Amino acid sequence: MNKLTIDFDTHEVPKLGDRELRLSWVAISYRTVTRCSIALVCLLVAGVWFFFPNVVQKAIRPMVAAVSHVIATFAGGPRSVSASTTSPDGSIAQMARFANLEGTVRVLSKHDSTWATATYNLALAKGDVIQTGADGMAKVVFPDGTSYTLKPDSLIMVQENSTNINAQTQVAVEVTTGTVDLATGLFSQGSRAQVIVAGAVADLKPDSMAAVHNEHSQHDILIKRGGADVSRNGQHLLLARNEKASFQGETAVMAKVSQVSPPVLLAPANELSMLLEGKQDTQFTWAPVDEAKGYRLIVARDASFHDVVLTRFVAAAGAKVSGLETGAYFWSVRSLDGKGAESMESERNKFMLVPQIEQGTLSLSLGDFITHGHILEVTGKADLGARVVVNGEEVPVIDSDGGFHFFTAPLPDGPNQITVVAQNSTGMKRQVRTVVIQ
Repeated sequence: MNKLTIDFDTHEVPKLGDRELRLSWVAISYRTVTRCSIALVCLLVAGVWFFFPNVVQKAIRPMVAAVSHVIATFAGGPRSVSASTTSPDGSIAQMARFANLEGTVRVLSKHDSTWATATYNLALAKGDVIQTGADGMAKVVFPDGTSYTLKPDSLIMVQENSTNINAQTQVAVEVTTGTVDLATGLFSQGSRAQVIVAGAVADLKPDSMAAVHNEHSQHDILIKRGGADVSRNGQHLLLARNEKASFQGETAVMAKVSQVSPPVLLAPANELSMLLEGKQDTQFTWAPVDEAKGYRLIVARDASFHDVVLTRFVAAAGAKVSGLETGAYFWSVRSLDGKGAESMESERNKFMLVPQIEQGTLSLSLGDFITHGHILEVTGKADLGARVVVNGEEVPVIDSDGGFHFFTAPLPDGPNQITVVAQNSTGMKRQVRTVVIQ
């Protein structure tokens, strides 16, 4: 076999003879064959993807998850809200997020031994524990649209949060202690949303609302809207609107009890900032409850309702209150039936009365609004430390220089008024723009 010797003499460049030309042709042929092979493989993969998409997705999902895990491990930062991992059965473990935080809220990750302060950019995974203090409230939202609102002195654990290759979601939360309001999303058939209380498992229907109370030996699951199937120790109860499963102790049998439902609060809306001009009254309104014969309005200075400034019984679904000074307030309402028995407490909404300040005292500048279909991206900058609210919804993340980005909920066609409010301890400043969605 002949050997090819290449001369590395730096003074002369060897001339190409027939042998060298043949070798060049062979190299070109190899490149051509390689390119054709790659093209053929790509066409084959594309065909398999087109005709068998579920098989391909299931096959590559573990590889994608593994790469994501390696990247996350080397990054070393906090868990991303959009992070997910894949289980051996092919289901994807999703992450939940905080939509609202108030006061003391802590999180104990299943991977940590110490509690961490809850933040909006902290992702919540299966096995994580969330706890609110005496002054704390928190709202946790899951990818399927199900949300849990923890009231003060409450503790929950995320028991399940995943989706399979058929886009069916599995969400389960255990309420260890305290009071939790929950609402399920419009999840698909085959999906499941559960709440667990002292061994009782409630499977809730789509678009349902419930209130869970777990204190000492008293355990209650009340359906405000929709329905649920509650099981415990072999016993099953089907609950509809205004019905609750109630039991005491470990061995007690669950009882189905009909109860007047609490009202839905309307105004002041949650997290709303209102200008206080002079000695004007503050108007409270809520949706009337058909079975209610009256209502009890409670207004407090703190989320735990230890500092109550007003308790008033009224017959109508609303009341005017005078004498409230500037500052933050929390309010809730209970319905009363014909015998004077009270419903469970409604949600606790927060609002702020702020003084009117001179233009320019508080900085708020708006950038360009960017439309993404029916969703609007609001950009701007406020004073460092100021809270920013867009159409009643608080901007969860403010940059270190006061800059912010906020994506609205889908807006209807036509003109839409966008109100941006910045607030700090000195007062409030607002700007209003009208955006046309086509």
